Amino acid sequence: MFRLTRLSNKPILSPIKEHEWEKEAVFNAAVIYEDNKFHLFYRATCITCITEQQIPI
Repeated sequence: MFRLTRLSNKPILSPIKEHEWEKEAVFNAAVIYEDNKFHLFYRATCITCITEQQIPI
């Protein structure tokens, strides 16, 4: 187990207006550590979209 410390008050995630599916909001982030890699999962939304999940590649 290890402890993480936030380095600033700036958001870790913020919407990317050019991505239709996340241009309004991003939230509910979670991280898992597996096979020596960190994987970040989060929810996102836009006015015309149903909430989506994004898996980084």
